[in-house]
Amino acid sequence: MSTENAFYVGNFQTGVLRVKDGTKIKRILPSSPFSNKAFHLVPYGLGKDNDPNADGTNPYAAVYRGNTGGVLHLPGALNELWSKAYSSDGAGRYENQQWTHWDKNYLYGLTDFVSAAHEFTASGERIYLSSWGGGIVELTDGDTTGWFRASNTNGALLAVNGNANDLRTGGLTFDDEGNLWGVQSLVAAPLFKKDVEGNWSNFALSPGADGVALKNILHYDGMFFIQSRTNGIYAYRSSDGLKRQISSGTGSGNLPSNHVLSMAVDQDGELWLGTDEGLVVLYSPSNVFNGGTSDARPILFEEDGVVQKLLGETPITSIFVDGGNRKWIGTRGAG
Repeated sequence: MSTENAFYVGNFQTGVLRVKDGTKIKRILPSSPFSNKAFHLVPYGLGKDNDPNADGTNPYAAVYRGNTGGVLHLPGALNELWSKAYSSDGAGRYENQQWTHWDKNYLYGLTDFVSAAHEFTASGERIYLSSWGGGIVELTDGDTTGWFRASNTNGALLAVNGNANDLRTGGLTFDDEGNLWGVQSLVAAPLFKKDVEGNWSNFALSPGADGVALKNILHYDGMFFIQSRTNGIYAYRSSDGLKRQISSGTGSGNLPSNHVLSMAVDQDGELWLGTDEGLVVLYSPSNVFNGGTSDARPILFEEDGVVQKLLGETPITSIFVDGGNRKWIGTRGAG
């Protein structure tokens, strides 16, 4: 395109170049995501003048006063079999109305970033990015400060079938003490932990967890819930190491399907689970460990005298709980 003695040239890598009078070159690159792909978005922060712990106790809160929070953007993707998509778009974030992009080369050449975790620490803002195939990247105040894999995690991160180039690290989360927890797929000890001192360890889950693909992890009140592709949910309680499995069938969890697509804990401590055959809620997740009623139930409503399940058997691909305890639900094929 040309106008006023200037030419505008679009380029996939460098945005728009304006060439004026044949010699004056200006790069025009608006603040925006680097990639249109959005496999996972991870929000962080509590808004203007936030307190990272939300209770006034965090000694580092003053350093981050005025940080309005943001969103981490993970463009990496997996196919329906949870295999690598070889997405080389790096990762990014949106904060203070500006986008930042960390490209593949900056992130140690890794691909397929599928999850992230964010925290405030004494040494600065810290972000962990999980690469499905490459391990964990650590950033401190935006600078890369670590690449964690089998060779430098005391064996906590495990390679699939001994292939050092295949570490299928998935979901990441922090517990209430600031320890980083995560899940890795198709290995004998899928659950791993990096404590606040930097020590790494891993843990086995219920029988069968080493033979299925595991992706996301959710923490609530000392309990961890781990999404599998075909075996429902695996559960782990850190205080005593108890392991459980939530699956289909009365007395086993009563999930409508063992293909769990999404999960979230609301502000009442209820575990919402989305499967490829509908939505259910586990109203007392601690019962999974304590021997109480641990079967999930659909949400029922009556319309024209007919009792129905909310969203029926629609696949539930995402669940988000906002600050008002409202649930935002994404589906496959129904909006």
